[in-house]
Amino acid sequence: MHHAARRTAVATAARTRTHLAGTAAALAKAKAAASMAPSVRGSAAMSTASAPPSSSVPPSAGTDAPAAAATAKVGGTTVRPSLADRLGETSGVPTFGATVAEIFALPLDSRVTSQGWVKTFRVQKTHTFIQLSDGTTAAHLQIVVPGALRDLATGVAIRVAGTLKPSPAGLQQDVELHAEPADVTVVGGCDPSYPLQKKKHGIDFLREITHLRPRSNIFSAASRVRNASYVGLHDYFQQSGFVHIHTPLLTSSDCEGAGETFKVVAPSDVAPGADPAKPYFSTPSVNLTVSGQLHLEMFAHAHPRVYTFSPAFRAEQSLSTRHLSEFYMLEAEVSFVDSLQPLLDLTTGCVQAAARRVNLADVTLLADLADAGGDKSPAARTARRAAAEARVRDLAERPFAVLSYTDAVAYLASHKRAKMFKYPVKWGLALQAEHETLLAADVGRPVFVTDYPAPLKPFYMLPNALSSSESPDRTTVACFDLLVPGIGELVGGSLRQHDPEALARQLRDAGMDPEPYAWYLDLRRYGGAPHGGFGLGFDRLVRYLAGAESVRDVVPVPRYFGECRY
Repeated sequence: MHHAARRTAVATAARTRTHLAGTAAALAKAKAAASMAPSVRGSAAMSTASAPPSSSVPPSAGTDAPAAAATAKVGGTTVRPSLADRLGETSGVPTFGATVAEIFALPLDSRVTSQGWVKTFRVQKTHTFIQLSDGTTAAHLQIVVPGALRDLATGVAIRVAGTLKPSPAGLQQDVELHAEPADVTVVGGCDPSYPLQKKKHGIDFLREITHLRPRSNIFSAASRVRNASYVGLHDYFQQSGFVHIHTPLLTSSDCEGAGETFKVVAPSDVAPGADPAKPYFSTPSVNLTVSGQLHLEMFAHAHPRVYTFSPAFRAEQSLSTRHLSEFYMLEAEVSFVDSLQPLLDLTTGCVQAAARRVNLADVTLLADLADAGGDKSPAARTARRAAAEARVRDLAERPFAVLSYTDAVAYLASHKRAKMFKYPVKWGLALQAEHETLLAADVGRPVFVTDYPAPLKPFYMLPNALSSSESPDRTTVACFDLLVPGIGELVGGSLRQHDPEALARQLRDAGMDPEPYAWYLDLRRYGGAPHGGFGLGFDRLVRYLAGAESVRDVVPVPRYFGECRY
């Protein structure tokens, strides 16, 4: 570069820096004048007692501050801040108060802020004792405050800051939070009519207040069991190389062929003057899904291992302890399998993974609460807790048994209680709940029953080959049901028919029209590999792990025959 040109460039650069410096100073003053609005960074740095993470919004959001407040004059020119100058930032690290579960993991003398709901409290002359719960753990946090606090009531929401101290010897908890009266703030009052006062509440009563029952100890523990087993299942499949698929809830197919589906009708289809020839959906009938299996098979022919965890619906007028109108199913499909054994091992592995994830403290708490009206002696309590722990540990650790349908029928037919059965036991007839319950109880652990007669199972299952000595009416399919003590059927699965012509025949034999299933047959025509899968009733699994009386007691907001209030 020539010297003259260099001097010109340096002078220009100097003038530019001076101008930018003046602009920056002016903008700084403008920003200072507008600093009354809280900044995002400031919000993120505030204590949890003064600003929750949801307050982290751009400074200008929701305000009517005039634009002139963010402008400045530089050399007679009006300078407006750029878009970048107007933007705030989020940290991606939310700031919450510590949960009770987190507090129990902190070292002594930690200074901590927490919040939750008052389960119980005692006001004495010198101290107030509060039992705080936030649903994150089976144990409550005891808060000790000097003096007699006012404005407390069971159910109120409070925020409290204090120091973690060891509890005196002999108490149930190891630590407690010591706080000053000024550091306890009621942030949500509770009307005296609150129904969950300090007393025992039966399951039937709690079922009548579904909107409040998550605050009870028993449903709080059941929710933690449900969450833990849900995470355990997802982790197992993710670590086993499966791809999670969101299958549709609206479908024109009936996977089970039972016809117990909820029909979906659009408002425009029933409006006055609606044209039946032009329905909302192009298909003549749409219903809520009873299973995601058929749609999952679409992806099983593109990914060798897939699963879905979705709600399913069945319009069954049943009030049994095992059935719901809306329920959750975990379903898996695996390609390139031609025997049941890999599916049996996969089912065992995922069920055991769910059981291993559950916190035994919640299981034993549920055992205590479920039998609150029974024997209250220390020996009985110890026995209940041991039995609950053994139930979950056995599910997590012991191998599952395997028994053919034919052998199961032979065993049940010769059982000493056979004459007491309400339903007969005979080859070719379905096993009823009473048969499944007895069989699982006698085996003493989960048992796979395999190879059921073909007429008892859905159209898509793969028939087993008949031996030369077997007649066609003894045809079985490569399938299984997993029976669990006290629950009955938990999982059902099979190999799928992968021959398109054979599948079309099976559809017709089941009285179904193959035409609506043309797409399902295409999966076989275009590279259809041998495959199989299963469906697990998640609510039933949670019921077993929690030791609950009914699936209605482990579902957040249950829907069943006659019940859909919320």
